[in-house]
Amino acid sequence: MKTWWESWQSVGRSLGWETVTMTLPSLGFLPGLRHGNQVMMGLSPNTAPSQHELADYWMQVGKPMLVWEDQWIHHSNVVESKLRHQMGKSIRIPGRLCQFQPISHDVYRNFLDQYHVFGSARAAHRYGLYLPESYKRLVPAEFWPQKGPLLVSVSGFSKSQTWIRPHGPSQSMEWIRFATLPFFHVVGGWQKILHHLWEIHRPDDVMTYTDRGWQGNSQSMLALGFQLEAILPALHFTWDLTKKKRVLDEQGSIYNVGTEKWIKYFPPQLSF
Repeated sequence: MKTWWESWQSVGRSLGWETVTMTLPSLGFLPGLRHGNQVMMGLSPNTAPSQHELADYWMQVGKPMLVWEDQWIHHSNVVESKLRHQMGKSIRIPGRLCQFQPISHDVYRNFLDQYHVFGSARAAHRYGLYLPESYKRLVPAEFWPQKGPLLVSVSGFSKSQTWIRPHGPSQSMEWIRFATLPFFHVVGGWQKILHHLWEIHRPDDVMTYTDRGWQGNSQSMLALGFQLEAILPALHFTWDLTKKKRVLDEQGSIYNVGTEKWIKYFPPQLSF
């Protein structure tokens, strides 16, 4: 029977990734995948190094994307989608063809539980991007199982709150969750979401957090006009044997490589 990482590497190889072996001094072998200058490293509770050793090694080998055992067990479709996206093999949908609209809590939660590696999270404002059925020809038949528009992306935002920024008080909203249907890339989707968010709520800024090990790189955030505000310390986890997943625990001995805090300021007269 294959281990989780053998299954992950097998899928990677089928897509054109190369299997690589990474070596951490205290642990030895760590599974990896490489495509050009892009690298993914596999981690599990049994091979999780200490907080500082992981952070140091991660920096030394070029900040590879990290794939944890529970992410593959529970969201292999999302991890595979990441592999495809990094190779440019996603199904590309123009964001301008999609319709932006509010969605219910149930639609939001169910989508994230299926298609986000960290699952759902509460959000006061929930929105989706739908591809109208008239563009069904752009999508392989197996991805459109029923009549009506196809929900290709969801986002969740907090209520607006006043925060003191360097320039003074600012009405800020947090971008809590964003997820896209696996194997899809909505070209211009993030820009469309931010445009409608500003039109509806008129925030002075929007901020968000990204997992440093999963995000891969910061180019997409910078392209959207976000600024890196802070790098936050590693989060602590324990391993839930019953659920086979990491659980946040301040006393836990499993660590990620930290979180990045990003903020985008909207000018008074915004134009897209």
